[in-house]
Amino acid sequence: MPINRQAISDALFNLLLTAQPNSATWQNMSSQHFQLWSSNPGGAANQPLFYLTRIRETVTQKAYGQNKYQFHYEVWVYLQIPGMNDPTQNPYATINPVIDSIDNIISPPPPLSSQTLGGLINMVEISGEIDIADGSEDGQAVIRIPILVTLGKN
Repeated sequence: MPINRQAISDALFNLLLTAQPNSATWQNMSSQHFQLWSSNPGGAANQPLFYLTRIRETVTQKAYGQNKYQFHYEVWVYLQIPGMNDPTQNPYATINPVIDSIDNIISPPPPLSSQTLGGLINMVEISGEIDIADGSEDGQAVIRIPILVTLGKN
């Protein structure tokens, strides 16, 4: 497969836009240009939103001219947790459906074997630890989801 890094990033971003967090849609602030929460314009009114960023690449040569590429991405999700002044409120009732919505579009149901972003890659998967700040203190939750994109033979 020929490699086109930008087409892969764009296809992954567009796939993530189709996730439906808590039956809502992502705000138009979502982008491939990562911003820390403290510098996010619009604040809580522009949530839920996500940033997709490619953090590194691993290239392995399997045979002459046959490389295996692994692109390591992170999805950073910012969302508000309602009712955090109520001690009976469970923040994971809001957080879990967001993670599930991303997991469900990354991991297609059988009989599909893997998500290929329309044939651009061999596989995309959630790979690694998902980090969660549940918003217990101020109602601002942050989720970091690691995504691995593989192109080329094993």
